[in-house]
Amino acid sequence: MKRVQLREHRKADAAPKASAGPVVVLIHGLNVPHLVMWPLRWRLRYRYRRRVEIFRYERFHHDVPQLAELLARRLAKQGIKEFDAITHSMGGIVLRWAMNHQPMPKLRRAIMIAPPNNGAWMAEYLSKKLGLFFRWIFGQGGLQMRPGKLGLAARAGLLDGAEVGIIAGGNGTAKGKRNWFGIPGDCDGTVAVEETILPGMKDFILLDYNHSHILFAAQTAMMANLFLEHGVFRPKLKKSH
Repeated sequence: MKRVQLREHRKADAAPKASAGPVVVLIHGLNVPHLVMWPLRWRLRYRYRRRVEIFRYERFHHDVPQLAELLARRLAKQGIKEFDAITHSMGGIVLRWAMNHQPMPKLRRAIMIAPPNNGAWMAEYLSKKLGLFFRWIFGQGGLQMRPGKLGLAARAGLLDGAEVGIIAGGNGTAKGKRNWFGIPGDCDGTVAVEETILPGMKDFILLDYNHSHILFAAQTAMMANLFLEHGVFRPKLKKSH
């Protein structure tokens, strides 16, 4: 088994002097390498001067509770006492499970990008269509993204005590964006907008991107940084006189 770790950066890759605030931990989603978080990490580090770490894990073979345990272990090893988090897709469920089932440091603010917080209709649809091939392609984590009792996304627990902002993808219509499989309602082609909702969230914003592109968009990084700074996506800034 490959070592799961938060990416350590060489001095040559050091960002400019970091702004105030806890370290920001990036948690990627299912079936993708940690490299998908690099554009977001770059913008947060160099444009917004954030201290950023990436939680790395294998693309396959881990279920959500295992990943949550590994995340807790890695944060404890690094001596992190307080942190912010930005997650994409299943990464949000890993964070929720960790915060409710593992000894974790204090979570100040969390930005969840396209999270299947209530399970994903798409996961159930494809698991029925593909049968055993679904587990071969998406692993146990994919099965756990199904809604209801079949999965665990809807029962991973809330993020009580933290300020949570949700960034969902969609186009504001009942048809949704790149909705090739017939997901009910507005969606990003993988996760429905309604599936992203988490009770107790502080703010929500809908961006016109699909499930993958939303992670790479400069607008997403800008909104994430605003929430890290102010706890909302649309802060009421003081007018200059």
